Amino acid sequence: MELTWWQIVFRNLLVAFGYFAIAKLSIFLAIPPGFATPIWPAAGFALCCSLLMGRRSTVGIWLGSYVNNISVAPTLDLSDWTLQLSALSIGLGAYGQALVGDWLCREILKKGVHLNMIGFLFRAGPVACLLGATLGVATLWLNGVLAADQVSANWLTWWFGDTMGVFICSPILPVCVSYRGPRLWAKCRLIVFPMLLALTITIGLFAWVRKIEEGRIATTLYHQGQITVDALEGTFKRVSDALQSTATSIRPSPGSDKEFRVQTAHWLAEVPALEGIFLIRCFSSTQAQSGEMLTMSGLRLDQLKERDAHGWKPDKIRDIYFPVVFAEPQASYSEWIGFDFASNPPFIDTLQLAKSKNGTYASAPYYPPNQVLPRMLLAAPVQQIEPSSSCGQFGFVAAQLDLGLVFESSPHARGLFFEVLEVDGSASTQLLRVDAQGQMMANPVHWVSLLKTTRNPPFEFEFKIAGRPFVLKFYAPAEIIQKTQTLLPWSVIVSGFFLSALMGIYLLGSLAKSAFIEAEVESRTRDLLQANDSLNLEIKERKRTEAALQAAKEEAEKATRAKSEFLAHMSHEIRTPMNGILGMTRLLCEEDLPPKSSENAQLAYTSAQALLSVINDILDFSKIEAGHLELDLAPIDLHQICMGVTQLMRAQASNQGLRLDLHLDPQIPKNLIGDANRLRQVLLNLLSNALKFTDHGVIALSVHRLANVSDLVSLRFEVRDTGIGISKDRMGELFQPFSQLDPSITRRHGGTGLGLVISQLLVEKMGGRIEVDSITGEGSLFFFHLEMRELPNTVVTLPSAELPHVRIESKKIKGKRILIVEDNRVNYLVAKRLLERWELKIEQSDNGLKALEKLQKRKYDLVFMDCQMPVMDGYEATQRIRNELQLNELPIVAMTAHAVTGDREKCIAVGMNDYLSKPIKPEEIDRILAKWLM
Repeated sequence: MELTWWQIVFRNLLVAFGYFAIAKLSIFLAIPPGFATPIWPAAGFALCCSLLMGRRSTVGIWLGSYVNNISVAPTLDLSDWTLQLSALSIGLGAYGQALVGDWLCREILKKGVHLNMIGFLFRAGPVACLLGATLGVATLWLNGVLAADQVSANWLTWWFGDTMGVFICSPILPVCVSYRGPRLWAKCRLIVFPMLLALTITIGLFAWVRKIEEGRIATTLYHQGQITVDALEGTFKRVSDALQSTATSIRPSPGSDKEFRVQTAHWLAEVPALEGIFLIRCFSSTQAQSGEMLTMSGLRLDQLKERDAHGWKPDKIRDIYFPVVFAEPQASYSEWIGFDFASNPPFIDTLQLAKSKNGTYASAPYYPPNQVLPRMLLAAPVQQIEPSSSCGQFGFVAAQLDLGLVFESSPHARGLFFEVLEVDGSASTQLLRVDAQGQMMANPVHWVSLLKTTRNPPFEFEFKIAGRPFVLKFYAPAEIIQKTQTLLPWSVIVSGFFLSALMGIYLLGSLAKSAFIEAEVESRTRDLLQANDSLNLEIKERKRTEAALQAAKEEAEKATRAKSEFLAHMSHEIRTPMNGILGMTRLLCEEDLPPKSSENAQLAYTSAQALLSVINDILDFSKIEAGHLELDLAPIDLHQICMGVTQLMRAQASNQGLRLDLHLDPQIPKNLIGDANRLRQVLLNLLSNALKFTDHGVIALSVHRLANVSDLVSLRFEVRDTGIGISKDRMGELFQPFSQLDPSITRRHGGTGLGLVISQLLVEKMGGRIEVDSITGEGSLFFFHLEMRELPNTVVTLPSAELPHVRIESKKIKGKRILIVEDNRVNYLVAKRLLERWELKIEQSDNGLKALEKLQKRKYDLVFMDCQMPVMDGYEATQRIRNELQLNELPIVAMTAHAVTGDREKCIAVGMNDYLSKPIKPEEIDRILAKWLM
């Protein structure tokens, strides 16, 4: 039963959904972090759909595979051309693999699987699955998804997974093909139920083993991350201890800078991330103005300063000051002496919190000017000993810590990468990121690409730096997880599915034997029924024969249409460049060239005309064979035709030193009905053939009137020569297409070997047959008979082979606007230069749509319209000009390379006024201009 288009679409959508669902289930069987799986039942499902539903219903395999591959991508970016190309190519591999398996196995299924079960399994699995694996892995490798050293392993896994998927599903195929109706379910359940039970047990065991494996891997990675956290906490504890030790032992008084330098030198050397340590004292406004601050710290009020984004500047007047008294290392932080921490709100808040907690406290991370990595200030209070300090009995020891150097130099877990986030209430702020080699990552794009290498969630650790909470997130790349995991889950799933496939194959063998016995019984029963119903079978056979004949007729008609379309296409494709060659060379010949260049141009033009003659012969032969040639019967003057032919060939005969004679029976009527052009073509072919094979002597064209047949005039046409003649044994080759009797003469004179064939076919079309009589070395006689109807008292206008001369009054057409609609630039230039002789205004459009736009904006006097163009062809453009623009008076002339029967009528039918076939001659252009512009 023939499916409708919507049934085909529905089936393909159903197949796509089924493939996608099974593919998603198969990905469940993959071992993280990748998506590779040793079992791919979707491949078996695709083969089942192709064999059971037909190949037209399996395009959904491509769609389902494409959607599945898009869905498993790390980031769903539909604008990523690499992702799109990979998904489409892998889908094409799955679709093509199903078709190859269908082609390899369908014949075995028809004959019976029990006859060749091994061959069926081998073709459906290992052989057919080579395509999907090869195309898929090649696509991933070419797009840079797979490295070169990963290709072989991934190809083997892909091929093995598809093969196992086919093995699992293939035992169902022979049953579905061999049985229909209620018997199908009865037979299928003998295989389906045991296999489903085995598969269910296998998947359950696999899920349990994989869960255990994932827990083991997570525990291992968690312990590795914990090592890094412990090391970081140890680093921050040493910094805190350094501040507490210095704060306890230092006495902030004048002259104590040496003591401060000694105290801090050890800690600066031990902790590389510790950039600087500062001693800060507190002074009130009164102390600063009275000179007490100078006595206690050596600082004057005008030495206090603050800092903004532009650099250092004098400090403002305040109620209380917190200047830096000492700074180490002095070489790097000497300019910090006198820096008032009270001018920086985050710093003063850190000092106040350290004072209130009476311990070390950390500021929020900050970025100093021109720095890309964050710093942190840690502060601890120092008890002062001077009782006269009106600011209170305290000072501070503060340290600036390079957080980037802390995390970069910490012994982080081998192969893991991490990021640090500051926790502020319920929100968190990302501070820095470190890759698997311990290097800082400032580029977020690189970080996103690094995250694509893992499918597992990060391991999170909370820790504090001097009372401030942070979160450390560790990520494990795919290669680390792959090195950590074992093959136990894959072993379970492969073993279970392989045993399930073997069970299905064994059950299939048993069922195949049963099916063979049933088939034998059914065959014998069928023979008995056939013997009893011979009459019915005969009727069915007759109907089948009629259907076969009808199908053969339709195929023949289809072949004829295809040949016609090919002929039209070839006519267009050949005549389009020929128009450019002939037109340009003819224009070149008409220019004032040097003698040698003029001779070269004339030779090129002559050669192009010869090529066009060959092309016309081939196209004529194709048209006649396809049955597309129709005679144009009209009143003709046979005398004029014969005289015109001999006059045309006499110059060539004279050049060869030959005499060309014409003998016409005076009893031949002048008024006959026939096709003048085709008759002229036959006579020209015969005379040309005679000239080709005659080196000396005479060639004669004779026409004799024979006895009338009813009311028809019987005529005998003869062409006699004194040439080389033809041997009897080779006369049979004369009228064979492309046959050449003498290759040497062919090389000298040229030709396609179609002239006599075309002449024979044309004469047969006119009701006659060409015959030949020849003697080797003496000459040949070609003759044929035709019967024509006589028309008395009729004035005959003979169709001429050459266009009549047209006189154009240039004043009448000068300045008129012409639109050439042509997509081929060379053909446009040919037409333009032929028209420029008459001083016309010429414009071009390279498709029908642009021509419509120009016609809407401007008035034109004549349009030359090519028929075959991109975007919009000439046929549609002409219809829209007539129907939409209502330009019914505008002359439109077809200018096309289509030159087969019916092309002219088609152009006129769509609304064109005239027709020119390429190659275009200047005389034809002049005829059009005279007809439509004067």
